[in-house]
Amino acid sequence: MKKFSKWYKRVVCILVISSLICSVSNVTEVAAETSEPFKDVVMETTLKSLASIFRQMKEDTAKDAEEVQKPEITVQPEVTQEPAVTAQPEGTPEPGVTTQPEGTPEPGVTTQPEGTPEPGVTMQPEGTQEPGATTQPEGTQEPAVTTQPEETQEPVVTPEPMATPEPVVTPEPTARPTAAPVLDKTPIKISVRKKGKDKFVISWQKRKSAGQYKLWQKKQGAKKWKEIKTTKKINYTVKIKPGRYYKYKVTAIYGKKKVIGRSETITACIPGDTKGISYKRIASCKISISWIKGKGAKKFIVYRKLPDGDFKKVTTVNKANYKDLKVAIGKKYVYKIIPVYENDKVKIYGSNTYIGVLLRDEVDTELQNYSYKELGKDINALKKLYGSRFNYNIIGQSADERNIYEIIIGNQDSGQAILVVAELHAREYMTSQLCMKQIEYYLQNYNEEIGGVKVSDVLRRIAIHYVPMANPDGAAISQYGFSAIRNTSLRKKLLKMPGAGNPSLWKANARGVDLNKNYPYEYVARQGRRGSQGYTGPKKCSEPETIAIINLVNKLKKSVTIRGEINYHATGSIIFGDYEGPLKKAITDMYELACNITGYASSTGYSGDSKSVGNLREFVMYKKNLPSITLEIGTKPCPLPVSEFKEIWKKNKDLILLEANLLAGE
Repeated sequence: MKKFSKWYKRVVCILVISSLICSVSNVTEVAAETSEPFKDVVMETTLKSLASIFRQMKEDTAKDAEEVQKPEITVQPEVTQEPAVTAQPEGTPEPGVTTQPEGTPEPGVTTQPEGTPEPGVTMQPEGTQEPGATTQPEGTQEPAVTTQPEETQEPVVTPEPMATPEPVVTPEPTARPTAAPVLDKTPIKISVRKKGKDKFVISWQKRKSAGQYKLWQKKQGAKKWKEIKTTKKINYTVKIKPGRYYKYKVTAIYGKKKVIGRSETITACIPGDTKGISYKRIASCKISISWIKGKGAKKFIVYRKLPDGDFKKVTTVNKANYKDLKVAIGKKYVYKIIPVYENDKVKIYGSNTYIGVLLRDEVDTELQNYSYKELGKDINALKKLYGSRFNYNIIGQSADERNIYEIIIGNQDSGQAILVVAELHAREYMTSQLCMKQIEYYLQNYNEEIGGVKVSDVLRRIAIHYVPMANPDGAAISQYGFSAIRNTSLRKKLLKMPGAGNPSLWKANARGVDLNKNYPYEYVARQGRRGSQGYTGPKKCSEPETIAIINLVNKLKKSVTIRGEINYHATGSIIFGDYEGPLKKAITDMYELACNITGYASSTGYSGDSKSVGNLREFVMYKKNLPSITLEIGTKPCPLPVSEFKEIWKKNKDLILLEANLLAGE
């Protein structure tokens, strides 16, 4: 309306100017007859008025030009466009205006004679009466109306064209629009986070001028993108399947369709659950934890805690396995495994998996009575833990029908073996405990070094055969008395034998035969009396326990080369290594190694309870041609107190492995 008003005023001014030009012409003619000064005053006043009008029109035109240059389009009300005023050459009449010949009045306008004032203008020449007089001066004739000549018009000199700006055409009024934004090539930032077990929250950066956003998804294996949501918000929650990869991107929309921004593509995945978690002891104080990797997991964070502490991050691994090399025996640990999917834009954690570990030895070295029952339990436990690395056979039964076990560690296909026999004498059952602990220790440290040699390397080259409890009935009698014998007939006979009053000191088997005097070398039948110790038996190899050992030796000799045999007895902390014959070097090497490792003394000067008859060591050396030594552990009388085991273990833990390494050769 403002611009319309301005142009309306301009048109009116132009019309007024035209009228003034005509009026000034008439007034000038009248003034010419009266006085020259009056004429000058009228002309000056008229010209000043015209100059003021033209100046105001110029200022308005300049303002309009500034408004036109503004970027924002101003919507004006609908108006009818005025025809543009065309500046005419000097003397040329305006369109629609009939120019009168000089001195000819306009149609409908009464021309006053000279000296007569213009209608509506009262002029007071000297001697003229006051306005209001109705009479005409004498001699004045009433002016006649002159009509314009038909079809004849004298050319009139056209005045100089005025600098009048053309009017601006205004558009039809519409709703005030905003300039449409262009595509911003800066990527919209996008992020993904996990919500619950199977949901993603996708968020993105707000883009200026965007009225809505389109969220696109591409599932693992899909070829095309799919629009999953159009929203005015800047986030959206979508349900997904863990273990599958998903790609997302966002487009910012202006209006209904115009794309003004795009995000980068982001890939995300909730890792699948970790399953089948388990652990295996790989050394005395080391374990290996393994699990089945869930789909989408790139790495795993491992935490560990003790019962009185909090979870602490231990490490991050890329494989589905973690080895803890600093585990204390007897303490319970809890491990937490967290699968992680990660790339340069996201890091998403899967569900936690836990496993408890109580690291303890299967072989209990704090037991005073390491019994036949404990032996059986440990055999089962070690087999379960170490699988193919631990094997056992039943090579016979005792008189009271207890199994006599052979345990094998190492490579049975290597063609080489050594044999270790313990607890031939009943009250020396700590030797069984020692042998079982050695077996466990070597398997625990299978991939480690012991005594400067790698266990796996030694066991690859030679197999170690243990008979940890060669007299199970005798051990039961020494530990629990004669009530431990299940056979009623045997039990009654035992109660009548010498030594029955103190069964804890029993050395013989359940038939009252000393097994280390029943082997077929330098054998003397029926020496001594059936009882707790010293009786050789009615004949050589009369006892089932003796037959079991001999059969094992014969079996091994047929299939492999037995490089040596070691016997464990108690007590005295001494070693028997005396021998004269072709095996001297091998036996001497075994003997010296044992002395160096254990620190035990030589058996020279040891007399024993009687002359050696039917002894196992002499049997294998002289009858089977096998190198052999015998160790007597402990320092106190048998049965050895459990308090001695710690020192015995310290001296003997590496011995059998290092003897095997010696005998196996390169």
